[in-house]
Amino acid sequence: MGDETRVEGDGAEEIRRLKWRITTLEAVETECTRALAALEASEARYRKLLDEAGFPITISTTADGTILFANPLACRMFGLEGPRPEGRRMTEFYPDPAERGRLVERLRAEGIVRGQEVMMRDGRDQLRLVILTGSLITYEGQEAVLATSDDITERRHAEALFRSVVETSPDGIGIADLEGIITYVSPRLVRLFGCLQPEDMLGRNFRTYMAPEEHARIEARLMGILKGQYEGPTELTALRGGGTFPTEISGEVLRDPGGAPRAFFFIIRDISSRKRMERAIRWGEKLESLGLMAAGIAHELNNAFQVTQGHLELALERSEGDAPMLGLLSGIETGVDRATGLAREMLAYSGQTLRVDAPLQVVHVMEELLALRREGLRQGLNLAFSATGELPALHADEGQVMKALSALILNAVEGMGERAGTITITAEPVDLEAADLARGFWPVPGRVGRFVRLEIADGGEGIPNDLLERICDPFFTTKGPGRGLGLSVALGIFRAHSACLEIQSQPGQGTTVRVYFPASTQVPRPALPTEAAPRRASGVLVAEDDAIIRDLVLRVLPKWGFEPIFAAKNGAEALELFRTHAAEIGLLLTDATMPGMSGPEAFEAMRRIQPALRAVLMTGYSESFGQGTAATFGFTGFVQKPFSFAQLKAALLEATSEAPPPRS
Repeated sequence: MGDETRVEGDGAEEIRRLKWRITTLEAVETECTRALAALEASEARYRKLLDEAGFPITISTTADGTILFANPLACRMFGLEGPRPEGRRMTEFYPDPAERGRLVERLRAEGIVRGQEVMMRDGRDQLRLVILTGSLITYEGQEAVLATSDDITERRHAEALFRSVVETSPDGIGIADLEGIITYVSPRLVRLFGCLQPEDMLGRNFRTYMAPEEHARIEARLMGILKGQYEGPTELTALRGGGTFPTEISGEVLRDPGGAPRAFFFIIRDISSRKRMERAIRWGEKLESLGLMAAGIAHELNNAFQVTQGHLELALERSEGDAPMLGLLSGIETGVDRATGLAREMLAYSGQTLRVDAPLQVVHVMEELLALRREGLRQGLNLAFSATGELPALHADEGQVMKALSALILNAVEGMGERAGTITITAEPVDLEAADLARGFWPVPGRVGRFVRLEIADGGEGIPNDLLERICDPFFTTKGPGRGLGLSVALGIFRAHSACLEIQSQPGQGTTVRVYFPASTQVPRPALPTEAAPRRASGVLVAEDDAIIRDLVLRVLPKWGFEPIFAAKNGAEALELFRTHAAEIGLLLTDATMPGMSGPEAFEAMRRIQPALRAVLMTGYSESFGQGTAATFGFTGFVQKPFSFAQLKAALLEATSEAPPPRS
């Protein structure tokens, strides 16, 4: 019975043990179920993180690169279908498949790789530059590479474009810290300040490159930039090679993501050329204004001198045999001649003198001019001339060009003072382009193209900068005695020929003057066949707005056998007279400028009525001709006021000769 009791007790214990085991297994099952649920939730969260990551993520085996997972951005980048594309390997996206093998070796050696730049192909087989970060993991029981990639192709293109813009910009670009210490300079900025390499400027204070008097303005401008005050570009004087030059500076502050200022970004432009162009334009405007004034004064003076000259000749005729009176009248005549010469120089300065242009070779002009100038040259001073290249012809008035060049040579001779040496004169063909026009010509060339450059260089005392821009002003001189019209007249002649000057001078270093003559573009006209002179009427029509001059001319014409004579006070009145008496009038004597209708305008209208009409131009002011000459308008001849009666008679007789009229 005791044995039965023992057996019964052992069975109960076994039952208790089984129940405990069952309870334990149930608890373990519950925990496993809970753990599996948590694991599935965790996997779902991580999967969601991978799928929604803002960059491509891939997992691929280290053995052969089989892709085990790719998030949506990776699928889009590499053109994959689904998160686990069948049969695709990462090696197919490397232009050099061995690159992937080297990446795996590095991962095994270092465990993780960050920020490695790798060239890869995208889903369209286009090469892309990516920054790759990878690590080794175990995935689905296999050694695998977990990799993230960031496509920086467009960023690098933008950086390259920005670098190209900065390094090729015509303006200098730099960065300085808040203390003004330079941390970056573009190649143009290095050259702008005359340095050889960026290291010459890096680490130096920006202020050392600016004129001392500008430092206070720079400080004020920097404070304004820090406060967000934009004032536009500022003109400042900078230092270079021991000298100064004008600049235009723009700047901005560079801030960190929090908005705190970190550095200054600045752009510097050398505006020397612009300043020269502005000076040339201002100078040209002044020149134009002075030229108009000089021409207007000369015109009025010439009319007044014409009245004096005419009455003087009449007085000389009536004073025959009266020696004292002839002496007095001769003195008046000398004074009129001197005043007339001055008026003509003023017209030359204005560029409004009559010209007879023809093909002209600079070499021939210079040889003739130097032969004259060498005769009176003092001992120890020489003139040397040379020409290079094939010089094109000019279309110019030889006498006026010689006069202007003679003034330049004389100025160089006087600039040498008592020094011995050689004044060198060179001629060569040059081509001026649009970029050359900002070099400070006087005046600015009217066009680009082929020019003949004549350079006159002396080793004299030079010209101070404050006087350089005044040397061509009328009546300005630094030589004491003299009228100061030599260079101003020369410049007027150059302007009339569409030529320009370039003057460089420094005190103690001499002066170089360059004249640029536009090459001739005119094509020689074929000779016209000789025509028989048509029968002409003998009457003369006089058109002159100055009543005194008109009366003087009307008084002397009958003495020379001209009749009938018609008179008008302007071009319109002359045209009406001609329409009424065209059959009687064979010659027109007209002033150039008159109220209403000018002489050339009236002449053109008359020739439409009578093509054989001859005409002689009287002028003391030739603005209406511009660049042309009296011959261009078909005038048979011209007389420059003030003229003598003998000159007028010769012009009228030549105009009424039997030669055919000129063609325009």
